[in-house]
Amino acid sequence: MHLSFLIFFTAAQITWSLSFDPVRVFAQMPGTDMPSEISVTAEERFFQSPASVRVVAMVESSGASAAQCTEALEAAAKKVKDGLMQHHPEAQISVRQQSITSASQSAAITPQTAVKAQRQLGIEIRDIEKTGPLIDQVLRSGAAAVSNVTFLAPDNESAQLEAVRRAGEKARKKAEMTAASLGVKLGKILSANVTEEPEGIAFREGLERGLDALRAKDHDSLIVVTVRYAISQ
Repeated sequence: MHLSFLIFFTAAQITWSLSFDPVRVFAQMPGTDMPSEISVTAEERFFQSPASVRVVAMVESSGASAAQCTEALEAAAKKVKDGLMQHHPEAQISVRQQSITSASQSAAITPQTAVKAQRQLGIEIRDIEKTGPLIDQVLRSGAAAVSNVTFLAPDNESAQLEAVRRAGEKARKKAEMTAASLGVKLGKILSANVTEEPEGIAFREGLERGLDALRAKDHDSLIVVTVRYAISQ
């Protein structure tokens, strides 16, 4: 453990700085009186990682009429769903968007392709390790394309609160040790402040929006708790 002890003299006060890496402890001594308060900073970390993955699959069909095209689209979507249920029964499937359009006039248009339809299927699984096999199965089942692979956030609140609790306990123990070393008693809490490193906040906000596959990585987030204690006379 790294330990440093510094004393700074000014005309108005004496400042004692007692530092334990990575915990920093400060005791203020106005003039020549006893210290009036002890300020403690402690750190803890908690782990954040994606909890589920969402894949958007595109299913397409065409036909001579809207009714024919819609019927073909239903059949294509059912084939994709059946394939998923066979190999990934845990998958959650929803319809995100659907459109039916008439084809523009060109030499390539035939009566059988006069109307085109598309449907986007949202497919979500909790085991992110199965992302690759899931995409392969979707394409084998007849989906025209797969897009928007995103990773979604778990409920990190309990892990975050546990890190705050541990940091608070660490701060209390260090404050008690500092008070004992000064021959004083620890008093009531004057203030407490909890902060989280900006990178951890940005990572969690990104997960809530749905991080893309290239940015979704596990993250070790830092919580910092600063507590000011009065010194009991």
